[in-house]
Amino acid sequence: MTPSYVPLTRAMKRAIIHQNLQICKALVRFLKQHPDTSESLKTFPWQNIGYSSTRSCCSGGGVGSANAHCHLSCDATPVARICIKQRLLTVPFGFSTRGQIRYSAPQKIVEKVESSRIAIVQNNPLLKKYRNYRFWVGGGVPLSGPWALVDVIIHELAHHIDAISGEPGDLIDSYKHGPRFYSCYQKLHQVIVDALKSRDPNLPAELTFALWGRI
Repeated sequence: MTPSYVPLTRAMKRAIIHQNLQICKALVRFLKQHPDTSESLKTFPWQNIGYSSTRSCCSGGGVGSANAHCHLSCDATPVARICIKQRLLTVPFGFSTRGQIRYSAPQKIVEKVESSRIAIVQNNPLLKKYRNYRFWVGGGVPLSGPWALVDVIIHELAHHIDAISGEPGDLIDSYKHGPRFYSCYQKLHQVIVDALKSRDPNLPAELTFALWGRI
């Protein structure tokens, strides 16, 4: 007999959100200690990651329709912070920044990711319903679980690195997704991929099983 669906209780949802927030914070701690990224992330407090929702706001504004956002260090938010939507923390799912044209991904990476995306859909027909979804049209591959959290965090951290690496007047431009932003994202992405492949002992245990596909 097929078991009936049991909806999440508030306590269960809070527990899942807390667990996934810990994964996000552990990831930032790892990147802050990694020799290739420690310098660029030294001003980002690893504990400054929280959850938000469509209606809730913090000092830098609400998340709105996005899955997450990064408050860059400025007069309104003197300390950098990342806010993630509760829905994403409860059921992590999204499309990778890597390979998306709107995020300034190089054409060769767009083409490589596109071939991976086709293979993923062929292996999971349920994803066909997302063909008309705006993120699906833009590129990237569907990510779920820990990898969805990884991609969101390194995307937002790339905004932070982009902001501190630019000129003083570049703060507004750092919210955009230009080539400099993508370069920052790609570096963080490569650090995580290399750490997973080499089973880096400093990587949070929750993420060592996250590499479910070639990205």
